[in-house]
Amino acid sequence: MTVPGSLWGWQEALTRFGTRTFKEVLQPAIDYADQGFPITEEIASGWRMKNALPLTGCCKEPDPDSVKTFYIDGNRPTTGTIFRNPDLAKTLRLVQQQGRDVFYRGEVAKAIVAKAKALGGPMTLEDLASYKGEWVTPASTTYHDQYTIFGTRAPSQAWGIVEMMNVLEACVPTWYPGQTLGTLGPANPLYWHALIEAKKAVYTDVYARNADPNAVAVPLEMLTSKPHAASLCGKVDPKRASSTGSRTTEAFDAGDTIYLAAADRWGNMVSWINSNFAGWGSGITVPGYGFILHNRGGLFTLNPDSPNVIAPGKRPYNTLSAVLVMQGDRPLVVTGQHGGDQQGQGNMQVLVNVLDLHANVQAAGDMARFSHNQVNNKLQLESALFGLVGAQLSAMGHQAAAANGSPVGGFEAIMFTPDSRSAAGCAPADASCRRPIAGFYRAGSNFREDGQAAGY
Repeated sequence: MTVPGSLWGWQEALTRFGTRTFKEVLQPAIDYADQGFPITEEIASGWRMKNALPLTGCCKEPDPDSVKTFYIDGNRPTTGTIFRNPDLAKTLRLVQQQGRDVFYRGEVAKAIVAKAKALGGPMTLEDLASYKGEWVTPASTTYHDQYTIFGTRAPSQAWGIVEMMNVLEACVPTWYPGQTLGTLGPANPLYWHALIEAKKAVYTDVYARNADPNAVAVPLEMLTSKPHAASLCGKVDPKRASSTGSRTTEAFDAGDTIYLAAADRWGNMVSWINSNFAGWGSGITVPGYGFILHNRGGLFTLNPDSPNVIAPGKRPYNTLSAVLVMQGDRPLVVTGQHGGDQQGQGNMQVLVNVLDLHANVQAAGDMARFSHNQVNNKLQLESALFGLVGAQLSAMGHQAAAANGSPVGGFEAIMFTPDSRSAAGCAPADASCRRPIAGFYRAGSNFREDGQAAGY
Protein backbone atom coordinates (compact mmCIF):
# COMPACT_ATOMS: atom_id res chain seq x y z
CA MET A 1 0.00 0.00 0.00
CA THR A 2 1.21 3.48 -0.87
CA VAL A 3 -0.24 6.73 0.52
CA PRO A 4 -3.83 7.15 -0.76
CA GLY A 5 -3.98 10.22 -2.98
CA SER A 6 -7.62 10.43 -4.04
CA LEU A 7 -8.89 12.66 -1.26
CA TRP A 8 -6.09 15.14 -1.84
CA GLY A 9 -7.12 15.31 -5.49
CA TRP A 10 -10.83 15.64 -4.73
CA GLN A 11 -10.31 18.71 -2.58
CA GLU A 12 -7.75 20.21 -4.95
CA ALA A 13 -10.06 19.92 -7.96
CA LEU A 14 -13.05 21.20 -6.01
CA THR A 15 -11.10 24.21 -4.75
CA ARG A 16 -9.76 25.11 -8.16
CA PHE A 17 -12.76 24.44 -10.37
CA GLY A 18 -15.77 23.64 -8.21
CA THR A 19 -18.84 25.71 -7.44
CA ARG A 20 -19.85 23.82 -4.29
CA THR A 21 -18.28 22.97 -0.95
CA PHE A 22 -17.14 19.63 0.41
CA LYS A 23 -20.10 19.79 2.75
CA GLU A 24 -22.49 19.93 -0.19
CA VAL A 25 -20.90 17.39 -2.49
CA LEU A 26 -20.29 14.75 0.18
CA GLN A 27 -23.78 14.84 1.65
CA PRO A 28 -25.41 12.42 -0.84
CA ALA A 29 -22.66 9.86 -0.18
CA ILE A 30 -23.16 10.30 3.56
CA ASP A 31 -26.88 9.72 3.16
CA TYR A 32 -26.28 6.50 1.21
CA ALA A 33 -23.76 5.29 3.78
CA ASP A 34 -26.12 6.07 6.67
CA GLN A 35 -29.43 4.99 5.18
CA GLY A 36 -28.19 2.25 2.88
CA PHE A 37 -28.84 1.31 -0.71
CA PRO A 38 -29.92 -1.92 -2.46
CA ILE A 39 -27.12 -4.10 -3.78
CA THR A 40 -27.27 -4.50 -7.57
CA GLU A 41 -26.39 -7.71 -9.39
CA GLU A 42 -23.05 -6.25 -10.42
CA ILE A 43 -22.11 -5.12 -6.92
CA ALA A 44 -23.24 -8.44 -5.45
CA SER A 45 -20.90 -10.21 -7.85
CA GLY A 46 -18.07 -8.28 -6.22
CA TRP A 47 -18.48 -10.35 -3.08
CA ARG A 48 -18.15 -13.51 -5.22
CA MET A 49 -15.18 -12.48 -7.37
CA LYS A 50 -11.75 -14.11 -7.25
CA ASN A 51 -10.32 -11.36 -5.04
CA ALA A 52 -13.40 -10.94 -2.85
CA LEU A 53 -13.37 -10.66 0.92
CA PRO A 54 -12.17 -12.22 3.07
CA LEU A 55 -8.70 -11.76 1.62
CA THR A 56 -5.61 -13.37 3.06
CA GLY A 57 -3.03 -11.87 0.71
CA CYS A 58 -1.18 -9.91 3.38
CA CYS A 59 -2.02 -11.83 6.49
CA LYS A 60 -2.54 -15.32 7.86
CA GLU A 61 -6.20 -14.64 8.62
CA PRO A 62 -8.89 -12.50 6.96
CA ASP A 63 -9.07 -8.97 8.33
CA PRO A 64 -11.85 -9.01 10.96
CA ASP A 65 -12.48 -5.28 10.47
CA SER A 66 -13.23 -5.88 6.79
CA VAL A 67 -15.61 -8.72 7.53
CA LYS A 68 -17.33 -6.62 10.20
CA THR A 69 -17.71 -3.64 7.87
CA PHE A 70 -18.60 -5.29 4.57
CA TYR A 71 -20.53 -8.41 5.60
CA ILE A 72 -24.08 -8.38 6.91
CA ASP A 73 -24.67 -10.62 9.93
CA GLY A 74 -21.57 -12.57 8.94
CA ASN A 75 -22.76 -13.20 5.39
CA ARG A 76 -21.84 -11.80 2.01
CA PRO A 77 -24.54 -9.38 0.84
CA THR A 78 -26.70 -10.61 -2.03
CA THR A 79 -28.67 -8.85 -4.75
CA GLY A 80 -31.39 -6.64 -3.30
CA THR A 81 -29.89 -6.52 0.19
CA ILE A 82 -29.73 -3.07 1.79
CA PHE A 83 -26.10 -2.27 2.57
CA ARG A 84 -25.11 0.40 5.09
CA ASN A 85 -21.72 1.71 6.19
CA PRO A 86 -22.16 4.15 9.11
CA ASP A 87 -18.41 4.19 9.77
CA LEU A 88 -17.79 5.56 6.29
CA ALA A 89 -20.51 8.16 6.88
CA LYS A 90 -18.56 9.21 9.98
CA THR A 91 -15.35 9.59 7.97
CA LEU A 92 -17.07 11.67 5.30
CA ARG A 93 -18.57 13.94 7.97
CA LEU A 94 -15.09 14.53 9.35
CA VAL A 95 -13.95 15.49 5.85
CA GLN A 96 -16.95 17.81 5.53
CA GLN A 97 -15.88 19.58 8.69
CA GLN A 98 -12.09 19.53 8.45
CA GLY A 99 -11.25 18.92 4.79
CA ARG A 100 -8.46 16.62 3.70
CA ASP A 101 -6.29 17.52 6.69
CA VAL A 102 -8.27 15.11 8.87
CA PHE A 103 -7.26 12.31 6.50
CA TYR A 104 -3.60 13.21 6.09
CA ARG A 105 -2.82 14.82 9.45
CA GLY A 106 -5.72 14.21 11.83
CA GLU A 107 -7.54 11.35 13.47
CA VAL A 108 -8.09 9.39 10.26
CA ALA A 109 -4.35 9.49 9.52
CA LYS A 110 -3.62 8.15 12.99
CA ALA A 111 -6.11 5.33 12.48
CA ILE A 112 -4.56 4.40 9.10
CA VAL A 113 -1.06 4.24 10.56
CA ALA A 114 -2.22 2.28 13.60
CA LYS A 115 -3.85 -0.32 11.36
CA ALA A 116 -0.80 -0.55 9.09
CA LYS A 117 1.61 -0.93 12.00
CA ALA A 118 -0.57 -3.58 13.64
CA LEU A 119 -0.02 -5.69 10.52
CA GLY A 120 3.70 -4.95 10.25
CA GLY A 121 3.41 -2.19 7.65
CA PRO A 122 6.01 0.62 7.47
CA MET A 123 3.66 3.58 6.87
CA THR A 124 4.16 6.54 9.22
CA LEU A 125 2.27 9.70 10.08
CA GLU A 126 4.98 11.65 8.28
CA ASP A 127 4.28 9.68 5.10
CA LEU A 128 0.67 10.85 5.17
CA ALA A 129 1.34 14.40 6.36
CA SER A 130 3.96 15.02 3.67
CA TYR A 131 1.81 13.76 0.82
CA LYS A 132 1.11 16.26 -1.93
CA GLY A 133 -0.36 15.63 -5.35
CA GLU A 134 0.56 17.64 -8.40
CA TRP A 135 -0.96 19.35 -11.40
CA VAL A 136 0.60 18.04 -14.60
CA THR A 137 0.17 18.53 -18.32
CA PRO A 138 -1.45 15.42 -19.83
CA ALA A 139 0.03 13.45 -22.69
CA SER A 140 -1.49 14.58 -25.99
CA THR A 141 -1.44 14.27 -29.75
CA THR A 142 -3.39 15.43 -32.75
CA TYR A 143 -5.44 12.97 -34.81
CA HIS A 144 -6.37 13.37 -38.47
CA ASP A 145 -5.62 17.10 -38.13
CA GLN A 146 -9.08 17.54 -36.58
CA TYR A 147 -8.83 16.37 -33.00
CA THR A 148 -6.52 16.68 -30.01
CA ILE A 149 -6.48 13.66 -27.74
CA PHE A 150 -5.38 13.92 -24.11
CA GLY A 151 -4.55 11.06 -21.73
CA THR A 152 -3.27 10.87 -18.17
CA ARG A 153 0.53 11.05 -17.89
CA ALA A 154 2.90 8.52 -16.34
CA PRO A 155 2.89 6.69 -14.03
CA SER A 156 -0.53 6.03 -15.59
CA GLN A 157 -0.38 3.94 -18.74
CA ALA A 158 -2.95 6.25 -20.42
CA TRP A 159 -0.24 7.92 -22.47
CA GLY A 160 -0.27 4.64 -24.38
CA ILE A 161 -3.69 5.61 -25.77
CA VAL A 162 -2.07 8.67 -27.30
CA GLU A 163 0.68 6.50 -28.78
CA MET A 164 -1.82 3.95 -30.13
CA MET A 165 -3.78 6.64 -31.94
CA ASN A 166 -0.52 7.93 -33.44
CA VAL A 167 0.36 4.43 -34.63
CA LEU A 168 -3.03 3.91 -36.25
CA GLU A 169 -2.84 7.28 -37.98
CA ALA A 170 0.68 6.66 -39.28
CA CYS A 171 0.60 2.95 -40.04
CA VAL A 172 -2.83 2.02 -41.43
CA PRO A 173 -2.09 3.81 -44.76
CA THR A 174 1.25 1.97 -44.87
CA TRP A 175 -0.15 -1.43 -43.98
CA TYR A 176 -3.17 -1.14 -46.27
CA PRO A 177 -2.51 1.41 -49.06
CA GLY A 178 -5.57 3.34 -50.12
CA GLN A 179 -7.50 2.29 -47.02
CA THR A 180 -8.48 3.95 -43.75
CA LEU A 181 -9.99 2.42 -40.65
CA GLY A 182 -13.28 3.85 -41.84
CA THR A 183 -13.11 2.22 -45.26
CA LEU A 184 -11.88 -1.10 -43.86
CA GLY A 185 -14.68 -1.15 -41.29
CA PRO A 186 -15.29 -3.56 -38.40
CA ALA A 187 -16.58 -6.38 -40.64
CA ASN A 188 -13.08 -6.70 -42.11
CA PRO A 189 -10.59 -8.80 -40.09
CA LEU A 190 -7.79 -6.50 -41.26
CA TYR A 191 -9.46 -3.65 -39.34
CA TRP A 192 -9.18 -5.65 -36.11
CA HIS A 193 -5.70 -6.89 -36.96
CA ALA A 194 -4.56 -3.26 -37.26
CA LEU A 195 -6.01 -2.33 -33.87
CA ILE A 196 -4.63 -5.42 -32.15
CA GLU A 197 -1.14 -5.05 -33.58
CA ALA A 198 -1.05 -1.33 -32.76
CA LYS A 199 -1.98 -2.26 -29.20
CA LYS A 200 0.79 -4.88 -29.01
CA ALA A 201 3.44 -2.50 -30.31
CA VAL A 202 2.49 0.27 -27.91
CA TYR A 203 2.05 -1.93 -24.83
CA THR A 204 5.59 -3.17 -25.42
CA ASP A 205 6.66 0.45 -24.90
CA VAL A 206 4.31 0.90 -21.96
CA TYR A 207 5.44 -2.21 -20.10
CA ALA A 208 9.11 -1.40 -20.68
CA ARG A 209 9.10 2.34 -19.99
CA ASN A 210 6.14 3.38 -17.83
CA ALA A 211 7.01 4.43 -14.26
CA ASP A 212 6.98 7.44 -11.96
CA PRO A 213 8.63 10.26 -13.97
CA ASN A 214 9.60 11.98 -10.72
CA ALA A 215 11.80 9.00 -9.89
CA VAL A 216 13.12 7.78 -13.26
CA ALA A 217 13.43 9.18 -16.76
CA VAL A 218 10.33 8.33 -18.81
CA PRO A 219 10.74 9.75 -22.35
CA LEU A 220 7.07 10.57 -22.84
CA GLU A 221 7.62 13.26 -25.46
CA MET A 222 9.51 10.78 -27.63
CA LEU A 223 7.13 7.88 -27.03
CA THR A 224 4.06 9.94 -27.89
CA SER A 225 5.64 11.62 -30.92
CA LYS A 226 4.60 11.14 -34.54
CA PRO A 227 8.10 10.02 -35.67
CA HIS A 228 8.20 7.29 -33.02
CA ALA A 229 4.79 6.00 -34.12
CA ALA A 230 5.94 5.91 -37.73
CA SER A 231 9.03 3.95 -36.70
CA LEU A 232 6.80 1.13 -35.44
CA CYS A 233 4.96 0.56 -38.75
CA GLY A 234 7.65 -1.69 -40.18
CA LYS A 235 7.67 -3.89 -37.07
CA VAL A 236 4.15 -5.13 -37.82
CA ASP A 237 3.18 -7.70 -40.42
CA PRO A 238 -0.12 -6.38 -41.82
CA LYS A 239 -1.43 -9.91 -42.34
CA ARG A 240 0.14 -12.00 -39.55
CA ALA A 241 -0.11 -11.82 -35.79
CA SER A 242 3.07 -10.94 -33.93
CA SER A 243 4.46 -12.32 -30.69
CA THR A 244 4.71 -10.02 -27.69
CA GLY A 245 7.62 -11.12 -25.50
CA SER A 246 6.70 -8.77 -22.65
CA ARG A 247 9.27 -8.13 -19.93
CA THR A 248 6.67 -8.31 -17.20
CA THR A 249 5.51 -11.54 -15.59
CA GLU A 250 1.83 -10.64 -15.34
CA ALA A 251 -0.78 -8.55 -17.07
CA PHE A 252 -2.39 -5.88 -14.94
CA ASP A 253 -5.88 -7.28 -15.42
CA ALA A 254 -7.15 -6.88 -11.87
CA GLY A 255 -9.15 -3.79 -11.14
CA ASP A 256 -11.87 -2.09 -9.17
CA THR A 257 -11.96 1.22 -10.98
CA ILE A 258 -14.82 3.70 -11.11
CA TYR A 259 -15.11 6.29 -13.85
CA LEU A 260 -17.19 9.48 -14.04
CA ALA A 261 -17.72 11.81 -16.99
CA ALA A 262 -19.40 15.14 -16.29
CA ALA A 263 -20.27 18.30 -18.23
CA ASP A 264 -22.00 21.60 -17.46
CA ARG A 265 -23.95 24.24 -19.34
CA TRP A 266 -20.85 26.35 -19.89
CA GLY A 267 -19.05 23.70 -21.91
CA ASN A 268 -16.74 22.44 -19.17
CA MET A 269 -16.20 18.68 -19.35
CA VAL A 270 -14.49 16.43 -16.80
CA SER A 271 -12.90 13.00 -17.17
CA TRP A 272 -12.51 11.56 -13.66
CA ILE A 273 -11.19 8.19 -12.51
CA ASN A 274 -10.48 6.51 -9.16
CA SER A 275 -9.48 3.00 -8.10
CA ASN A 276 -8.32 0.89 -5.18
CA PHE A 277 -6.70 -1.48 -7.72
CA ALA A 278 -7.47 -5.18 -7.16
CA GLY A 279 -11.17 -5.53 -6.47
CA TRP A 280 -11.15 -5.15 -2.71
CA GLY A 281 -7.76 -3.49 -2.66
CA SER A 282 -5.64 -4.78 0.20
CA GLY A 283 -8.68 -6.25 1.93
CA ILE A 284 -7.66 -4.28 5.03
CA THR A 285 -10.22 -1.95 6.61
CA VAL A 286 -9.40 0.95 8.92
CA PRO A 287 -11.54 0.12 11.98
CA GLY A 288 -14.21 2.64 12.85
CA TYR A 289 -13.80 4.55 9.59
CA GLY A 290 -15.42 2.25 7.05
CA PHE A 291 -12.94 2.18 4.17
CA ILE A 292 -10.53 -0.36 2.74
CA LEU A 293 -6.92 0.53 2.02
CA HIS A 294 -5.84 0.07 -1.59
CA ASN A 295 -3.09 -2.24 -2.82
CA ARG A 296 -1.75 -0.11 -5.66
CA GLY A 297 1.78 -0.75 -4.40
CA GLY A 298 1.35 -4.30 -5.68
CA LEU A 299 2.25 -2.96 -9.12
CA PHE A 300 5.82 -2.26 -8.04
CA THR A 301 8.44 -4.85 -8.90
CA LEU A 302 11.53 -6.10 -7.08
CA ASN A 303 13.44 -6.33 -10.37
CA PRO A 304 16.31 -3.82 -10.02
CA ASP A 305 16.49 -3.43 -13.80
CA SER A 306 12.88 -2.27 -14.09
CA PRO A 307 11.99 1.44 -14.06
CA ASN A 308 9.10 0.40 -11.82
CA VAL A 309 11.26 -1.12 -9.08
CA ILE A 310 10.00 -0.22 -5.62
CA ALA A 311 11.66 2.76 -3.91
CA PRO A 312 10.83 5.23 -1.11
CA GLY A 313 8.56 8.11 -2.12
CA LYS A 314 7.91 6.58 -5.53
CA ARG A 315 4.52 6.14 -7.18
CA PRO A 316 3.77 2.76 -8.78
CA TYR A 317 2.78 2.03 -12.36
CA ASN A 318 -0.99 2.26 -12.72
CA THR A 319 -3.59 1.63 -15.39
CA LEU A 320 -5.93 4.56 -14.60
CA SER A 321 -6.89 6.19 -17.89
CA ALA A 322 -8.91 9.39 -18.13
CA VAL A 323 -9.40 10.62 -21.71
CA LEU A 324 -10.43 13.97 -23.23
CA VAL A 325 -10.80 14.80 -26.92
CA MET A 326 -10.88 18.40 -28.16
CA GLN A 327 -12.08 19.57 -31.55
CA GLY A 328 -10.66 22.98 -32.21
CA ASP A 329 -10.90 25.02 -29.02
CA ARG A 330 -13.74 23.10 -27.38
CA PRO A 331 -14.08 19.74 -25.64
CA LEU A 332 -15.71 17.07 -27.80
CA VAL A 333 -15.61 13.84 -25.78
CA VAL A 334 -14.71 12.74 -22.28
CA THR A 335 -14.54 9.00 -21.74
CA GLY A 336 -13.01 6.29 -19.60
CA GLN A 337 -13.30 2.67 -18.57
CA HIS A 338 -12.42 0.25 -15.84
CA GLY A 339 -10.70 -3.10 -16.13
CA GLY A 340 -7.00 -2.79 -15.35
CA ASP A 341 -4.93 -3.34 -18.48
CA GLN A 342 -8.08 -3.22 -20.61
CA GLN A 343 -8.45 0.51 -20.05
CA GLY A 344 -5.86 1.62 -22.58
CA GLN A 345 -6.88 -0.74 -25.37
CA GLY A 346 -10.58 -0.31 -24.62
CA ASN A 347 -10.40 3.47 -24.74
CA MET A 348 -8.50 3.26 -28.02
CA GLN A 349 -11.32 1.19 -29.53
CA VAL A 350 -13.98 3.63 -28.34
CA LEU A 351 -12.04 6.58 -29.78
CA VAL A 352 -11.76 4.83 -33.14
CA ASN A 353 -15.51 4.15 -33.03
CA VAL A 354 -16.19 7.87 -32.51
CA LEU A 355 -13.47 9.54 -34.58
CA ASP A 356 -13.07 7.09 -37.48
CA LEU A 357 -16.42 5.31 -37.67
CA HIS A 358 -18.41 8.35 -36.48
CA ALA A 359 -20.56 6.32 -34.11
CA ASN A 360 -22.81 8.10 -31.64
CA VAL A 361 -21.62 8.06 -28.07
CA GLN A 362 -23.81 5.17 -26.89
CA ALA A 363 -23.08 3.03 -29.94
CA ALA A 364 -19.36 3.71 -29.49
CA GLY A 365 -19.50 1.93 -26.14
CA ASP A 366 -21.94 -0.78 -27.21
CA MET A 367 -19.89 -1.91 -30.21
CA ALA A 368 -18.06 -5.20 -29.70
CA ARG A 369 -14.48 -5.04 -28.44
CA PHE A 370 -11.41 -7.17 -27.97
CA SER A 371 -9.09 -7.62 -25.01
CA HIS A 372 -5.51 -8.68 -25.63
CA ASN A 373 -3.19 -10.05 -22.94
CA GLN A 374 0.34 -8.76 -23.52
CA VAL A 375 1.96 -11.55 -21.51
CA ASN A 376 0.42 -14.73 -22.93
CA ASN A 377 -0.54 -13.11 -26.27
CA LYS A 378 -4.10 -14.42 -26.00
CA LEU A 379 -6.94 -12.50 -27.60
CA GLN A 380 -10.50 -12.35 -26.28
CA LEU A 381 -13.28 -11.18 -28.59
CA GLU A 382 -16.83 -10.48 -27.53
CA SER A 383 -19.00 -13.31 -28.82
CA ALA A 384 -20.62 -11.36 -31.67
CA LEU A 385 -17.21 -10.18 -32.82
CA PHE A 386 -15.76 -13.67 -32.51
CA GLY A 387 -18.53 -14.97 -34.72
CA LEU A 388 -17.84 -12.25 -37.27
CA VAL A 389 -14.04 -12.37 -37.59
CA GLY A 390 -12.75 -14.91 -35.06
CA ALA A 391 -11.94 -17.60 -37.62
CA GLN A 392 -10.14 -15.17 -39.93
CA LEU A 393 -8.08 -13.69 -37.09
CA SER A 394 -7.18 -17.18 -35.89
CA ALA A 395 -6.02 -18.01 -39.41
CA MET A 396 -3.76 -14.94 -39.23
CA GLY A 397 -2.12 -16.37 -36.12
CA HIS A 398 -4.10 -14.70 -33.35
CA GLN A 399 -4.93 -16.89 -30.34
CA ALA A 400 -8.58 -15.85 -30.44
CA ALA A 401 -11.39 -16.96 -28.13
CA ALA A 402 -14.88 -15.70 -27.32
CA ALA A 403 -15.60 -13.76 -24.12
CA ASN A 404 -18.22 -11.39 -22.74
CA GLY A 405 -18.62 -8.92 -19.86
CA SER A 406 -15.78 -7.73 -17.65
CA PRO A 407 -12.83 -8.82 -19.82
CA VAL A 408 -13.56 -6.06 -22.33
CA GLY A 409 -13.98 -3.32 -19.71
CA GLY A 410 -16.64 -0.80 -18.84
CA PHE A 411 -17.50 2.49 -20.51
CA GLU A 412 -18.94 5.92 -19.76
CA ALA A 413 -18.75 8.97 -22.01
CA ILE A 414 -20.19 12.37 -22.86
CA MET A 415 -20.04 13.96 -26.30
CA PHE A 416 -20.73 17.59 -27.19
CA THR A 417 -22.37 18.63 -30.45
CA PRO A 418 -22.33 22.35 -31.38
CA ASP A 419 -25.68 23.86 -32.41
CA SER A 420 -26.06 27.63 -32.68
CA ARG A 421 -29.85 27.33 -32.50
CA SER A 422 -29.62 26.20 -28.87
CA ALA A 423 -27.94 29.38 -27.59
CA ALA A 424 -29.68 31.08 -24.69
CA GLY A 425 -30.50 34.74 -25.18
CA CYS A 426 -29.03 37.71 -23.34
CA ALA A 427 -30.15 41.31 -23.25
CA PRO A 428 -27.85 43.38 -25.53
CA ALA A 429 -26.82 45.71 -22.70
CA ASP A 430 -26.28 42.96 -20.12
CA ALA A 431 -22.48 42.77 -19.85
CA SER A 432 -22.73 40.29 -16.95
CA CYS A 433 -24.69 37.75 -18.95
CA ARG A 434 -22.84 34.45 -19.08
CA ARG A 435 -24.16 32.62 -22.10
CA PRO A 436 -24.38 28.83 -21.91
CA ILE A 437 -22.51 26.98 -24.60
CA ALA A 438 -24.40 26.68 -27.88
CA GLY A 439 -25.03 23.01 -28.45
CA PHE A 440 -26.10 19.84 -26.69
CA TYR A 441 -24.64 16.87 -24.88
CA ARG A 442 -25.20 13.18 -25.45
CA ALA A 443 -24.12 10.62 -22.86
CA GLY A 444 -23.45 6.91 -23.11
CA SER A 445 -23.15 4.23 -20.45
CA ASN A 446 -21.92 0.65 -20.50
CA PHE A 447 -24.60 -2.01 -20.96
CA ARG A 448 -22.29 -4.78 -19.79
CA GLU A 449 -22.17 -3.68 -16.14
CA ASP A 450 -23.48 -0.99 -13.79
CA GLY A 451 -23.51 2.57 -15.07
CA GLN A 452 -25.86 5.41 -15.90
CA ALA A 453 -26.20 8.26 -18.37
CA ALA A 454 -28.20 11.09 -16.79
CA GLY A 455 -28.88 14.76 -17.39
CA TYR A 456 -30.46 17.40 -15.18
